[in-house]
Amino acid sequence: MKLKELAVSYRESAQWLAGRIRQLKRELEQAEDPLVQNNLRGRIETLWAMYRETRDVAVVCERYYERGYCRNAKYKI
Repeated sequence: MKLKELAVSYRESAQWLAGRIRQLKRELEQAEDPLVQNNLRGRIETLWAMYRETRDVAVVCERYYERGYCRNAKYKI
């Protein structure tokens, strides 16, 4: 599998995560129980971290071979 193809997969995963985040935010708006609200906030926070990482890796995969592309230091070997 080429990096460009892998990037497509990461983008799709990021879109799925973003959709799940939106769904949980709607649930949070409707939740009345403070414990449920805290649980939902924690899940949203975790999914946001996963979303950011997935999106960042997609960009690295897409642009890996571009001359002059300055990769995020987090993903350098």
